[in-house]
Amino acid sequence: MTGYDLFAIVVILASGAAGWIRGGLRELITLAAFAVAAILSLLALPLSGPVGRAVVDPDWAGSIAAAIVVFLIVYFGIRITGTIMSRRLRDHKQLGGVDRLLGAGVGGVRALVLLGAIHLVFHAATPADQTPDWFREAAVFPLGHASARVIQTVLPTLGRGADALSPVIGSSVRDGFSDDDTATPQSDASAAPDSP
Repeated sequence: MTGYDLFAIVVILASGAAGWIRGGLRELITLAAFAVAAILSLLALPLSGPVGRAVVDPDWAGSIAAAIVVFLIVYFGIRITGTIMSRRLRDHKQLGGVDRLLGAGVGGVRALVLLGAIHLVFHAATPADQTPDWFREAAVFPLGHASARVIQTVLPTLGRGADALSPVIGSSVRDGFSDDDTATPQSDASAAPDSP
């Protein structure tokens, strides 16, 4: 057993225990809250940006402040709702145990993602013949390798999803940072404005 094995065991146990204590619903809501709040804060910029610019000077700082305020409202709104739901679920006799078991599972997956990420970093940073023995000979090496392969499979799919959202978010950010109606580019540069 190497030092890396001990590190991996501590990470897996700590993450699983944290998931058990917090519960599965709360763990999943925590993971989702950040992403949802970030996306919504950017999509809401066309509505929140003008309000922020009216309150904060310079205009760019007002737009950023508006995005931050929307992010915080959405993030904490989701987290508070999730905490209330999680407590109710935990207090339920039959479902409380299932929620805790799901939480331990989420914690275990989180630990495996960390081990996979560490494996990817070592693989990228060191040539195969120079990989330290304490890493290469660790009992958890195959587990880290498998986790790294899963990460390499999943990330391109997530990237394609992010690419699909990029134009919508980009348009919202452009619209949110400007009161000018010409901030959004037209499809035809020579198009004349509509006449009444």
